[in-house]
Amino acid sequence: MWSRELEGVCDEEYELDCPACGGGLFVAFGSYGTFAAAGDYVGRGAVGEEGRAELAPADPDRLEGVGARLHRAAVGAGRTQVARALTYVFGEGRCPSCDVVFSVREQVEQR
Repeated sequence: MWSRELEGVCDEEYELDCPACGGGLFVAFGSYGTFAAAGDYVGRGAVGEEGRAELAPADPDRLEGVGARLHRAAVGAGRTQVARALTYVFGEGRCPSCDVVFSVREQVEQR
């Protein structure tokens, strides 16, 4: 599953659904910042700061399983930006619409 989902790391975002309210979210972790947005966050009509909630990265030393393996591989290959992005992919987000905290990884896996 992760072999195909790693494209989101390269794209610096995932398009997910909130597990509580079902609203569409963009989870971004790159050049635009690190946040979950309730709607498009770039271009005409983009949501402003009120439509965004900061992401909480996972502690790299506490990653387990596939998250730990991917992070270790990125660090070992000198891909610091990828390693940093993975801490957000395996961290937590908060829906700006309903305020529920969710596991980004779990929502990516449910896509």
